[in-house]
This record gives sequence, C-alpha cells and structure tokens, in this order.
Amino acid sequence: MKDIALQVARERPSLGLHALREYIQNYVLWLMQKEGLNTRLFFMGGTALRFLWRIGRFSEDLDFSAGPGWESGEFAGAMRKIESGLAAAGYDVYLCLRKERTVRRAVFRFAGLMAALGLVGRREQKLAIALEVDTNPPDGATGAKTLVNPHVPVLIQHYDLPSLLAGKAAAVLTREYFKGRDYYDLFWFLSKWPELEPNLPMFNNALAQKPNREGTRPGASGAGRRRGVIDERLIGEKRNWRTMLGWTVREANWKAIETDVRAFIEDPSSLLAFTQENLLRLLEAQGTAVG
Repeated sequence: MKDIALQVARERPSLGLHALREYIQNYVLWLMQKEGLNTRLFFMGGTALRFLWRIGRFSEDLDFSAGPGWESGEFAGAMRKIESGLAAAGYDVYLCLRKERTVRRAVFRFAGLMAALGLVGRREQKLAIALEVDTNPPDGATGAKTLVNPHVPVLIQHYDLPSLLAGKAAAVLTREYFKGRDYYDLFWFLSKWPELEPNLPMFNNALAQKPNREGTRPGASGAGRRRGVIDERLIGEKRNWRTMLGWTVREANWKAIETDVRAFIEDPSSLLAFTQENLLRLLEAQGTAVG
C-alpha cells in the first residue's frame, strides 16, 4: 500500500503531498471500518466534505464525533491497531496520543515519505496526519451513511449536510484559533446549496457549548472587532445565523484567510470567486441583511 500511495502522489506532482496524505487518510478510514469504528463515530469537518462531496480543497486531519456505543477508554487501543495496520501496509509510522479536555487526539507520523517524493531536504522530516474524536459533541446532529471509493472502498458514518453546515457555521463563530478554511467551507456550502439551512438545534447547542461572547473575534481586523461577539438575543432564530456570520465575515482579515486557503486548494482558479464580498452576498441571498 505504501508503494501505491507514493505512485498516486507522483502522478499528481503539483499536488504530491496533498495526494499522498489523502490516500493515507482513505486507508486509515478503511482500517477504522475494519475495526468497526465507523459504526460508533461520525465523520465531520473539512476532510469529510472532501471525501463525501469532493470539496475543492484538501484537508489535514480526520475529525470525528462520538456516537452511540463509543467508549473513550477504547481510543488508545483502537489507534494502536490502526498504527499496526499502517505498519503492516509498509509505512514507517509512529503514533502519538494526546487528550485535550473533551477531545481525544492521535497523531500518526510517517517517516521517509516526503523524502521519497523529493519534497524535503532532510530525510528525518515526517508527514503527520491527526485523528481527533470529540467526546462531547453538541446534541441534535443527524447522521447518515455513505459508501465512498476514492482509492479504497469504505462505508462512512457521517453527519448529514444540515448538521455539517451547523458545525461549520458554529466553528466560524466560536473557534478559539483562526482558520481561514472555515470561511472557504462556508462559501462552498452556500454557493453549492443556496437553500440549505443548518441543523438549528445542533447549531444552537454548539454555540452554547463554546460561547465567544467577549473579546475579539479570531481573525478579526479593524476598529469593529468587538461587533463579532455573539449576541445571545440572536441565538435560536432561523434566519439569525446568517446575521451572526455576516458580522464575522465583515470583520475578517481576508488576506489571512486567502493565505491559509491557498495552501490547500486543488484548483487555484476556483479562488477567483472566493471573495469577502461574494460570501456576504451568499449570506444575504435569502433576504436577511447582514450589515
């Protein structure tokens, strides 16, 4: 499998590192299916959008939320089984486990792959893929199952589109660190499905879990930074999610967003329409003023 992964990367030289990482991500999902984890975890985040709906950007991590039957105590053992599966497939891999509040995190570090592709000057530099499980996800999400086969066929249990949009909208509003890819994903959702509404119960529960009601908005710039603070009076109303996001988008440091996104984009020409003004237009498309 390692040789196939390297061949896949060599066939797309301009995207070699991303193609390599995506192949390994697919194989990790297959190993999780083999261990039965795909029935107890829900796939979410940017990598889920990539595998399930082919969003036009690559992603670094595999993000999951705990589902029925998941026990936090099984995480370490399950990740070691995945490490063994990767080693059996020919990878020189090392596993690092961490626990961060309600998130369990595993990082798989692969030696030799980047050097084999000529992407680094030092052989000891490693490719890293993180896998995270949110053990306390917001209530209200709806799940679905989809069979995908980018390289290796795998049945994925995941959040449905309204729930994924709810999670992404909440991330834009509450993430503790700046991530420009959140804004690209939001743009992708609203341009691809203009009528799509987020799963509001999940969205509201996510805001309640991670309030950002004081201080500056991550990624904000200019004199109006504090305007992005969540107004509790807006939470819960169907259209107000657009208003809250509009405030945050207006305050965003768009150059920083573009810099973050550009490193992961599959087709650079797709960024031509990805502007602050166009994202605001999409948020206003359903008749809600966001200014």
